[in-house]
Amino acid sequence: MSRYRPFTVPPTARRPGRRALAVVAATTLLMAACGGDDPLTSSDYASWTNNANGEILKDANNEDFKVRLDNRALVHWASNTRLNGMTIDTNGNIFDAGVAVGLVANATSASGSNIGVLRCLNRRDMNVIVTGSSYSYTC
Repeated sequence: MSRYRPFTVPPTARRPGRRALAVVAATTLLMAACGGDDPLTSSDYASWTNNANGEILKDANNEDFKVRLDNRALVHWASNTRLNGMTIDTNGNIFDAGVAVGLVANATSASGSNIGVLRCLNRRDMNVIVTGSSYSYTC
């Protein structure tokens, strides 16, 4: 008498490589969960008082930036690029390689809302140029 085991696939119907595919998919998910350059959640970024954009700060070219809470690094939001060396402290002071170069200021958007902007020490809006993993800024 043969035994019937429900919910099993007969050996002739099994597709080779399916188990390997499942292992690769599971490993990929685990690696993605470990970090890397994946975008962080909203709670990982600083929010700014009186900023209608919440965590987003704008530069002179209207590009979006955020500040990581763990290391205060500035992040170009569209490319998820951390600008190594450029930080913003809890008081809104902007530093490049430890040298003060600007501050976070409030400005009025085109729609009339208060928004946070990156401003140089000379009071001009800061334009941050991100190319790959490099950056520069102008005032």
